[in-house]
Amino acid sequence: MRGGDTQGDRNPHELHQRRRRELPTAARELLAGFAAGAANVTSGYPFDTVKVRLQSAAPGQYRGAMHCLCTIVQQEGVRRGLFRGLSSPLVGGTAETGINYLVYSRVLDALRPDHSSAIPLTSVAVAGAVAGVALSFVLGPTELIKCRMQQAGSAARYPDGPLQCLREIVATEGGLRGLSRGLGATMAREVPGNALFFAVYEALRRGLFGAQQQQQTTLALGPGAGEPLTPRPVPGLTDLAVQVDAPPYGSDVDSGKCRVNSGTETSRPGPLKQHGDDATRYNWVTEAAIAVFCGGTAGTLMWAAVLPIDVAKTRLQTARPGSKWDVRLWSHWVMLWREGGLASLYAGLTPTLVRAFPANACQWLAWEVVMRGLHDRGERVK
Repeated sequence: MRGGDTQGDRNPHELHQRRRRELPTAARELLAGFAAGAANVTSGYPFDTVKVRLQSAAPGQYRGAMHCLCTIVQQEGVRRGLFRGLSSPLVGGTAETGINYLVYSRVLDALRPDHSSAIPLTSVAVAGAVAGVALSFVLGPTELIKCRMQQAGSAARYPDGPLQCLREIVATEGGLRGLSRGLGATMAREVPGNALFFAVYEALRRGLFGAQQQQQTTLALGPGAGEPLTPRPVPGLTDLAVQVDAPPYGSDVDSGKCRVNSGTETSRPGPLKQHGDDATRYNWVTEAAIAVFCGGTAGTLMWAAVLPIDVAKTRLQTARPGSKWDVRLWSHWVMLWREGGLASLYAGLTPTLVRAFPANACQWLAWEVVMRGLHDRGERVK
């Protein structure tokens, strides 16, 4: 029972019906993941188009990322050039990110030793790797269509858009076999990349929340307060599934001290009543900034690490059956090395890294905002 409720305040049947309308934790994670995926794809798509053009172009076709960008805009325009083929990755990216966060959170919950201690970063990486396997089955076919649509000349080849591309793949490349082209390469990229992505985000988030707690002590208690806040575990993504079902702040306003939370409550410091509004605003702004920085940094490091795999995957997925590029992933690396060494293996590095920070920052910010919004909705239902 929440503070202020009494046995006679509400009809028990009404309380039961209200609680039945609450979204389960898994549904919240899935919806937040959908929003995060849509934010990532939309904000980063123009950069991704330039990356794919550079990776699939013949040697010497473009002088660099800026030349490629200007060529696309001049010859094809912004909407038909930079955003061509957006619908397929928007649907796929939305579903993929929702599945990614859902599987990650469920696996992480299964790996949690107990609900009163922080999860080791090794478990975070394992959960990310398992989620990478699951999302590859969604991401592989959608990225196949995306890469075909982003190639130079795709406007003339597929005037009717992604559905025409899909029909051609099914008709000429063996149905499901054609749609699974590059699935192994996608998995080779997503399993280690996803493990690194979540581990870096979590490590940075924990570190920054540790610094935030020291600042919150001053904000919550006021300058010169006599007693510091009780030390508690530093929160991260590993605790989000728990946090959204808990009160937003774990404070004891009657005693004037911050109570030690159990595993079912958020581990953020709690503001005292007289400074509650200021502390709430401070927490929201700080957490949003942390999500942007940690998400952008994690995405940038992840893409820098897996880009050679992504280049080979792009070549493999844009290859036509029977062409010289219709070979296995390892053979693509050998051919790319012979073609131009590291420059070929890291083709599209500039637009990839330029895209990675804002796109992944938007993704994590959307996740945090939606999870918080769904939590607040649940509180109102109660």
